[in-house]
Amino acid sequence: MFKKINFMVISLITLLLISCTNMQPVNNLIHQPIPKDVSNAEVQNAILNAAGKNDWVAHATSPGVITATYKSATITISYAGSAYNIIYKSSKNLNEQSGTINNKYNTWVSKLDASIQDNLNNTSSVQKANQPSSAASKTSQEANNTSPK
Repeated sequence: MFKKINFMVISLITLLLISCTNMQPVNNLIHQPIPKDVSNAEVQNAILNAAGKNDWVAHATSPGVITATYKSATITISYAGSAYNIIYKSSKNLNEQSGTINNKYNTWVSKLDASIQDNLNNTSSVQKANQPSSAASKTSQEANNTSPK
C-alpha cells in the first residue's frame, strides 16, 4: 500500500513538472520599430497582411488598433509613429495564469512579429527604391539648369 501511494505521488509530481516546462512568461512585444518612411496606412496593411499570412483573423478596431485571433489566443496590436506593440488580450486552453502561458502562444506571436517586420521592411525598401537618390537629383537639376551659350 505504501509503495502504491509513493508511486502515485511521484507520478503526480512528475506530471506537474512536465506541464510546468510548457509554461513561459507572456511575451508582450513593446516598441517594435517601424521604419521612418512608412505611413500609418502602410503599417496597418503590413500588420493585416502578416496576420493573414500566419492564419490570424485580424481586423482594425479603431485608428491605430488591430485585434487579432489565432486558434484560442487574442491579441491587440497598437501602432503609432515609430513603433507598434503586440499585447496579450485573452486565451482559452493556454493555461494563462499570473503572467505565464503555454509556450505555443509565444511562438505564434514571435512568428507574427517576424512577418510584420518583413512586411514593414519590404514597404520601406520599395519606397527607397522609388525615390531618386540625392546625387542623381542634383545631376538632373544641374542638367536642366544648364543652357547652351
